[in-house]
Amino acid sequence: MKRLALLFIIVTILIGVFPGCGSWQRVNEEKIYRQKIDAFFDALDAGDAEEMLALFSQTVVNSDSDLNEQIDKLISLYPRSTTTVMFDGLLGGEYEDEDGMFKSMACATIPIINNNEYYWVYIELIYEDDSSPDSIGLHRVYFYTADEYCMYFQDEDAAAPMELGLVVYAQRKMDQEIRCIESFPYAFTAIERDFDLSEMEAFLQSSDDWSAFVAKFGQPNAKGVTENCYYEIQESADKVIYLEIAVQDEEIIYANLVDEFDYIRCVLEEKTVN
Repeated sequence: MKRLALLFIIVTILIGVFPGCGSWQRVNEEKIYRQKIDAFFDALDAGDAEEMLALFSQTVVNSDSDLNEQIDKLISLYPRSTTTVMFDGLLGGEYEDEDGMFKSMACATIPIINNNEYYWVYIELIYEDDSSPDSIGLHRVYFYTADEYCMYFQDEDAAAPMELGLVVYAQRKMDQEIRCIESFPYAFTAIERDFDLSEMEAFLQSSDDWSAFVAKFGQPNAKGVTENCYYEIQESADKVIYLEIAVQDEEIIYANLVDEFDYIRCVLEEKTVN
């Protein structure tokens, strides 16, 4: 399942120790990571290639032959007016502790809003390495346009990139609008409807028949690669939320209200599937 595969970026991978044990850097991991994100986007918004280069580890600078080219490509692509960096503090990582020598890596994929356009960036940071100090710094940065990340996210067979340094993904285009829903990209189809959320909630409390739901309310605006579907709800003139419905074998399993980044509330409790 692709969505589960992507969770490696937000679920901690423990190798030997928990991040809160052993070194003081691990205790301050979120703060260290957030500072590096801020520095990255400050340099990007300023169009400062030298400052961006300085954020990468010396190991990456020595080994990534097209790092400068990718930095220039990103500066040329990006509008340099970051509005929102949606880092929620949830980090994955790898942690090693051998004979008092520590190595710690933290990573996350972060949605970005810039001039009402979405971007996604995966940032992997090595913030301590007692045996190899040259590896400290940005290790991997993968920067995606909304189209590119949506195509990657929806492709269950796509392998996660492994290149060191910076890679900018900005070539492919989709012929649909891309919406950010619960921090993930979805191809979105606008559909005019003449019902409100209360009608949908009332139906869900009385029936779990997915075919009957679609017959009454129409096709969803967006679909995940697994069982999740999304209906746009215009909560107010300037606020859009989504009804998320999970379906399995034509049966509605649960339903939630969500927005572009977060869970809002439960509409239908998840049922046990035999």
